[in-house]
Amino acid sequence: MVNRGGLSIRTVQTSYSPTGTRGRYRPIFHWNERIAQLQLADPPLPPEAAGRIVNAAASGKYGAPEDFTRASIIALLRDERLDTYRERWKSILADLSPEAEILTMPQELVDRAQHVHKLVLDAFFRLKHTMPKSTVRKNGRSVVRERHNVLPFNYEFRKIMEIYGIYDYHAELPLLRGAHKLKALDDVTERIFRSLALPFTRTAIIRRPKIRRSRQRRMNTPPSFFSAAQREEEKKGSAKE
Repeated sequence: MVNRGGLSIRTVQTSYSPTGTRGRYRPIFHWNERIAQLQLADPPLPPEAAGRIVNAAASGKYGAPEDFTRASIIALLRDERLDTYRERWKSILADLSPEAEILTMPQELVDRAQHVHKLVLDAFFRLKHTMPKSTVRKNGRSVVRERHNVLPFNYEFRKIMEIYGIYDYHAELPLLRGAHKLKALDDVTERIFRSLALPFTRTAIIRRPKIRRSRQRRMNTPPSFFSAAQREEEKKGSAKE
C-alpha cells in the first residue's frame, strides 16, 4: 500500500516492467481480464507505479481527489507515462477517490455474459471459414485475407449487453472508428448470433457528408472577403472599358 497525503493505492511486489509491451492473451483470458476491470478486481499495481500515481494525484494538478473522473485518471497516467495501466482507470479511481460513484458489474450479469461469450467463441471458430474475408492495409495496399481474429472485446461485450437491453456500459466501451470496419464486424457477428438463435441489432453508423476542400475553404472564409474582391474586379474591368 502506498500512502501520500491521505491518498492510498494498492500495490504488489513484482518484477514486471510495463514499458511499451502488451502481452498476447488467449481470448478467454483476455475476456476475464477485462471483466475484472469492470468489477474493480484488477490486481494491485507495482509499488513504483503506484507511488508515482499517488504523488501526481496529491500534487493538485488534476483537481481534488473527490472530483476525479475517468478523464482525470487518463490524463494523469499519460503525463506519468503509465499508459500501460489506462485500462485499470476504474480501480485507480476507486482507490484514490473512495467516495466516487463508479458503475460496476454484478456477478449475476457477469455469469450471463460469460455464458454467451463462450457460445460466441465456439461459434466463431466453427464458422470463421465461411465468414467474409477481412481487409487489412499492408505497404499502402489493401490485402484481403482469411478472418482469424476473434471479435474485439468492446464490440462483443456491447452486443451481448444489447441482448438483455442493457446500455449502461456502452459509454465506457468505445468502438472502432472506421465505419467499414464496424459494418464488417456486424456482418460476422450477425451470422454468429443467428447460428445461436440470439437477437442481434446492427450498429447505427452516422455518416458525415464529405465536403470538397475548395468548397470547405470557401465556407471557412468570410463572405465579405469574396464580395469585396468581386467588387474590386468589377471596378477594374469597368475602368479599362
